[in-house]
Amino acid sequence: VKTANDIERQVDCRLFARIPRERKKRGRHRKDAILVTSLKTSFAYKEAIKKLRNRIENSAEKHGYRTFMITSSIENEGKSSIAVNLALSLSQNRHKVLIIDADLRKPSLHKIFQIKTDRHINQYLGGKQSWESQIDYLEKQNLFVLCAKQDLENSEKLIQDRLAELIKEAKQEFDFVIIDTSPAYGINEPLIINEWVDASL
Repeated sequence: VKTANDIERQVDCRLFARIPRERKKRGRHRKDAILVTSLKTSFAYKEAIKKLRNRIENSAEKHGYRTFMITSSIENEGKSSIAVNLALSLSQNRHKVLIIDADLRKPSLHKIFQIKTDRHINQYLGGKQSWESQIDYLEKQNLFVLCAKQDLENSEKLIQDRLAELIKEAKQEFDFVIIDTSPAYGINEPLIINEWVDASL
């Protein structure tokens, strides 16, 4: 797949947006996350995310879509960056947005947002807490974030047991629910979650 036409012809998918490659800028001790809220992020990248947001908003209005799963084929293709920036762009456009880290194998939202928190989705999936009590609200970004804790052994079982109910309930509370999942190649969780959301990207 090398062109936009290849996507529709070979993959049988609709192309929502082309996101240009954006290299992470090295901060003082580490590489900073690529965020549309950062002055370091290029205009071209921000505009591409805005175009994606507009397409999502149009689909939501036309079809009633509220819940979106973001995945990739393999690791390190930028799915979490897309999920985070889509959520940020939607919140900037005055939507109430929840972003969920459903990649229990390699969670990343807490790192991207630099959140030090004891709250995580695993508490809800394990039946210990309500999902609402595990949300972190980022006031500066006006964004609700549900982080995850790594659990390689039980990730599929945890996702299968209670996530569907969370998505159903969150859909009533938020304008948009963005779910960052594991890469789809060789992993069952994205295939499971795909059955519970309005659309997958």
